[in-house]
Amino acid sequence: MSECPVCKNEYTEGSLKICQNCGWDLTPDGSLAQLPEQSRQHQAAQLEWARQMWRQREGGKIAREELEWKVAEIQGKLVQVWGRVEQGNKERSDLHHQIGQILGGLEMVQRERADLGTHLASELSQIKTELAQIRPVLDQFHYDQSQCQERLEALGSHLDKSLAALSHQENGSDRPPEHRDHVDILTAQLSDLKGKLAQYQQERLKLQEQLERERKQRQFLQVQIQQLKESLASAQQQMAAEAAASGIDLLIHALASPSESMQRVAYALLQQSQSPKAKQAIEAYKPYRLFSCLRVLDHGVAVRSIAISPNGNAIASGSNDKTVKIWDLNTGALLRTLAGHHDSVTSVSISPDGQLLASGSGDNTIKVWRWEAGQLVCTLKGHTAWVTTVAFSGDGKMLASGSADKLIKIWDPLSEKLLCNFFGHANAVRSVAISPQGNILASGSNDNTVKIRNIRTGELLHSLTEHSGSVCSVAISPDGNTLVSGSNDTTVKIWNLGTGKLLHSLSEHASAVTSVAVGNGNTVASGSDDGTIKIWNLEMGRSIHTIEGVTMPECGHQGYVLCTAIEPQGMAIASGYDDGTVKIWGVDSVVK
Repeated sequence: MSECPVCKNEYTEGSLKICQNCGWDLTPDGSLAQLPEQSRQHQAAQLEWARQMWRQREGGKIAREELEWKVAEIQGKLVQVWGRVEQGNKERSDLHHQIGQILGGLEMVQRERADLGTHLASELSQIKTELAQIRPVLDQFHYDQSQCQERLEALGSHLDKSLAALSHQENGSDRPPEHRDHVDILTAQLSDLKGKLAQYQQERLKLQEQLERERKQRQFLQVQIQQLKESLASAQQQMAAEAAASGIDLLIHALASPSESMQRVAYALLQQSQSPKAKQAIEAYKPYRLFSCLRVLDHGVAVRSIAISPNGNAIASGSNDKTVKIWDLNTGALLRTLAGHHDSVTSVSISPDGQLLASGSGDNTIKVWRWEAGQLVCTLKGHTAWVTTVAFSGDGKMLASGSADKLIKIWDPLSEKLLCNFFGHANAVRSVAISPQGNILASGSNDNTVKIRNIRTGELLHSLTEHSGSVCSVAISPDGNTLVSGSNDTTVKIWNLGTGKLLHSLSEHASAVTSVAVGNGNTVASGSDDGTIKIWNLEMGRSIHTIEGVTMPECGHQGYVLCTAIEPQGMAIASGYDDGTVKIWGVDSVVK
């Protein structure tokens, strides 16, 4: 096992060329001792820079994790505090229940006292009634004073005893035993309840004080948590600001480094960044210098035409095996095979809405498919020689076809109706393209010319004769302003579609240019018999990068590039070869 010199990620030596973790180039550079001193210092500086950037990223992650652990610890303490508060609330509820029971007992004692007072008042009233009855008797028997005196004394004695009894009854000293015992018990319970009530009051005060302390502690912890959250947010913002200040600009600058390893590391780190500036740089940067062969798809025999779906998820390829194959761009999986032609499939085109696919063949026919379902819609017949090219209009309502019979035909693909024929080329028509607005038709031919027509009126607007060889391919830019053509004369030419003026003539290919494709962002991809694909800036008319025929061992031998297509956003290129393969080119971190 070996380790990546930047991120220390382990890998099997020889199994990877690019670190899957940080993007460092793992291709052996030979012995550093054999390199000149300046090269060794340059490589060492590159490696140290990459390590510093990786350590800065990993250090930020560790600091953020530590802050998150601290927040989690404080939250755990807060949960414990809340548990204690809930326990105190439960104890207070139990105490309130006990106090309610005590107050109920007190009310019962008060009722019993009220009943006893009523009883004593009744006896006193009875004695008063007896006294009221005695007084008339005394008035009636005043002649017997002594007898009355004795009776009066007796009554007075009785009255004294009654009053004493009444007084004793009020004091509880002369009550019936069961009354005295009950009152004594109630008095004792009352005294005990008063003591418990006083004790509960003290405990309640203590609990209230404890709850107040817990409340203050909870408020203190909440303030600490809020401060930690603010510190965490501030730290994250500070980290982002520091990264933006010290790292993002440096990474963006590194994208222009002559070192491919430096570009890969910078590109990988920028992709992982959430900074708007980093995202903007990724969108603006077309990393064609980092393109490599991501996967190889096998037809078995020469692939003559290729198209990428408008959503960038699927590839359609036509081959000498008489089939159209649909592949998943992201995984390379074969989704379905469209069979029905009796000769080579020379051209494929997908409608802008992604619903229909048209295929032209050496059997002189055009087939229209609902390709996602694998359903044949119709077969268009009318050409008397190979159908070499097909192209949909921007609204998908017209289909143009060119043939070795020198004719261009315009069809309604759904009604199967032939709308018109265009004549004028002196040899086989090799390629056609319709402007996005649907009003201009461009065609390239073996007669070395490019013709531009008004597709609705048939008027020939321009005949471009600057090529000195067969025009193999034409393409129109997404804005409809520019025309690109590739020719057997080894050049790529860029034209103003409206005026027919030649803007740039690009001659870096070493052999015939077999195909051209235009993507968004002013990017042109051209394939050639020299085995290379060249990327051009449409406006500047200059080369951006060259993809050599072999970049990975599994890509096979270098062969003729027969066709190319560029993903709508320019982040992947597909090419077809005479050896029967389709190759997908891109950056590992972009096309997955």
